[in-house]
Amino acid sequence: DGSSDSTEKVVSNAFQNMKHASGKLFTIPNSGKGFALEYGLENTTGEIIFRTDADSIIDENALSPMMNHFADSQVGSVCGWVYPLPENKGIWANAQRVMCAKAAYTKMAQAEFDSLLVMPGSTAAFRREALIQAGGWTDNIFGEDGEITNKIARYGYRGVYEPKSIVYSEHPETLRGVLQQRARWGVAFYHSRGRNWRLAREFHTPRSIFFLWDLMTHGAVFGRNLLVPLMAALLITAALDLSSPIRSVYHLVSESMIPWLIIAKIVAIHAFLTTLQLGLFGYRLRAVKQVSVLKYWPIMRLMHMMITLIVRPLVINVLLSWSTRWKEYNTQSFKDLRRVVNRSIDPLYPSGEQPVTSSSKDVKAVLSSSSLLLVMRDSISENHVEFLYSDYLLPNSFSNHR
Repeated sequence: DGSSDSTEKVVSNAFQNMKHASGKLFTIPNSGKGFALEYGLENTTGEIIFRTDADSIIDENALSPMMNHFADSQVGSVCGWVYPLPENKGIWANAQRVMCAKAAYTKMAQAEFDSLLVMPGSTAAFRREALIQAGGWTDNIFGEDGEITNKIARYGYRGVYEPKSIVYSEHPETLRGVLQQRARWGVAFYHSRGRNWRLAREFHTPRSIFFLWDLMTHGAVFGRNLLVPLMAALLITAALDLSSPIRSVYHLVSESMIPWLIIAKIVAIHAFLTTLQLGLFGYRLRAVKQVSVLKYWPIMRLMHMMITLIVRPLVINVLLSWSTRWKEYNTQSFKDLRRVVNRSIDPLYPSGEQPVTSSSKDVKAVLSSSSLLLVMRDSISENHVEFLYSDYLLPNSFSNHR
């Protein structure tokens, strides 16, 4: 997809050292992630398509558990657990490790009701038949991973989460990087949900409930994070009798009583839920032998609050500002959105303004230095598996590491 770094050299060297797989290399002018993935799909023939990203590494034991699920003809897609690369260091990277443990339980709950809303781009396997039936990946969209997940599900295929399959992915090591990444994901959240809004009316499956719940909690958490400091200030001020107007709220309580009992109950409930959370997170982190990162749980909570209070309002403001300039959604409006995201949210995100010498029709005839196709046979399931390796957004740190 228009990669201008050393991807071609790295891939060519990798081909020379392969013992159990063969590969093909394609290149296209920068046309967007959805277009690149669809181009890759058109150049595969495998029964199962596994897609990953340039900033990710597949654990050596990740593939077989995922492939086993496709023995069920109703399974259309399977995803694994995304976890930060070992090279990602610092408090913010470790806080994201705890957040990834939390995300694993969200995926488990959604999968239990066949309501997975996003098959992560770095670790997702698809039945080719399901991809074709759903029309493949959508061009000109943010959040193509969530969009294709819900499209396939609406054709009656089941989505599965396999926690034993781990893919290590690049995560930001600075707070600024985290906020920029989450802002970009926020745009993808609203973009992919908007394209599948009809799900909200399809109550014949639990997916519509999870879909609506996801939308509501996206905003409700913002309100909750605003309310928590206010409630804390209210209780502390009333308990210490620092403000008679606030204390008047407790006019039904005897003047001699201080609401310590209320505070104690709230603290006890919060302590119980926190202990339960830490226990579950620790169990999940045992799989990667990093239980020690639980000490970064407070940083994770702080980071989550900042994402909610800072990033989400920014994303909504950017999208509303952009949408007022366009009466309809088309290729030009999407290109404008890419520029807006590059300027206002994440300067590392490609703006799409680099010169393109070929049209979309010419793209199909050009070889690539940025999409890698690996063909291999899985020893357990005997499925013909093909991998789409999308070099869309490769952080400099990871590029140098490779």
